[in-house]
Formats: sequence, structure tokens, C-alpha cells
Amino acid sequence: MINIENLFVGYGGKNIIENLSLKIDGGFIGILGPNGSGKTTLLKSISGILKPLSGSVKIFKKDIYKITRREVSEIVTMISQDFIPMYDYTALDVVKMAFSGRGFFPSREEDELAIQALSDVGVKHLKDRMFFTLSGGEKRLVMIARALAQGSKVILVDELELHLDPPHKRRIAETLKKISRSGKIVVSVFHDIQLAFSFSDRFIGINSGKVVFDSKNPKPEDLENLFDMKFREVDDVILPWYR
Repeated sequence: MINIENLFVGYGGKNIIENLSLKIDGGFIGILGPNGSGKTTLLKSISGILKPLSGSVKIFKKDIYKITRREVSEIVTMISQDFIPMYDYTALDVVKMAFSGRGFFPSREEDELAIQALSDVGVKHLKDRMFFTLSGGEKRLVMIARALAQGSKVILVDELELHLDPPHKRRIAETLKKISRSGKIVVSVFHDIQLAFSFSDRFIGINSGKVVFDSKNPKPEDLENLFDMKFREVDDVILPWYR
């Protein structure tokens, strides 16, 4: 369970998140909102990367800001779509980064865990490929595999579908949905509204650092308030209306 209470987060004297409170028990959670609304800042706060001005984030009753980074990594992992390794690594090497800090040389068990994680997301055949040679979608699946290998109970995802074609978007979302069904909590920021609606169990709309709506079945008016534009429901599908 993720329990956020009265969270304030800011930079340079400006609040990005203001008095935000949320409880997330499980499932696949889709975070929606316009650019600059505080979505990524929220994920960084939940992961412990950013320390708040005030408020608390507890995951499974542990205050994420009062435990060590090693303990944090056992609870929560954040995946960003702009990961770029400093050196040339194979896909398998990237997944084994999940075990950094556990020992100088990876154990046989860790090798097996990494290969199994790649297999679980359907990219075991890429294990010996250099990471930089992979397509955008393949790279992001490898990053999901790394998060699985790490064994965290909570996986935070920041717009992994961005700049991908529809088949890769679907595969990323299907993989995350499958992971959430295994008992992990998956919280994903989405750029693609329709993708979010196709796979998420619950939707949280954020703007100006505040929760605008929190619903399992958002209505067009919820999205209109969030994005300040028109939406229409056509054949049970909510679509942006540009006319």
C-alpha cells in the first residue's frame, strides 16, 4: 500500500505539488495530466528521489524518506523512458544492474534471475544484444525486466509509451498490466490517454500539483476539467474533441 499525506514538493521557492494526499492499495494505476502538472515530480517523490518540503510518503507502512536507499530499492523501483547507460552494455548487463550494491561479482542466482526477468517480458532473445542497438520499445522492455529482477513491490513508470508506435505501446502496457496482476503495484504516468483507458484499473488526474479526479470510470467532464478542452464519448470510448 502507498499512503501519501499532505505532500508539498517544490523547487526554487515554487510549489510543484501542493497538499496532495492519495492511497493506493494495488492494481495498475494510470496517472494523467497536462505537461508540467507535477506527474513526474509525484513519481520521484514516491520513489524517494525527491525529498518533500512537508508531508509523508509511506509504502507498506515504511516512511520512504526515513529508510536507507538500499531499503528503498527493495520496496520501490522507478523506470524512466530516458535511461541512457554511460558505457556499452548488453541487455543482460543492464538487467543485472538491479543487483548493484549486493556484491562485486554477480552470483549465478543473480544471472538466472536476470535471464528469467528478460524471459518474463518476452525479450530473452535480446540478452546478448548491445543495449544501444535496441529499438525504443525493446529498450523499455529491458528496463521493465530490470525492475522485475530488482524484486521491488512497487514499480513506478514515467511515460514509457512516449514516442513509440502503437504495437510497441500496446506491448509495454500489456506487460505492465501482467506485472500488476502478479501482485505488484504499478503506477504509470501516461501521455497516451487512450492507452491508459485501455489498460489501467484506476485513473488519477493531476494538474497544478493537485488531484483533479480519482476514479475507476472517469467521465468526459473529468478529462475536460483536467486538460481544459472538450472530450466526447463515442461508442463507449472517450476521445479528445478538437472541433
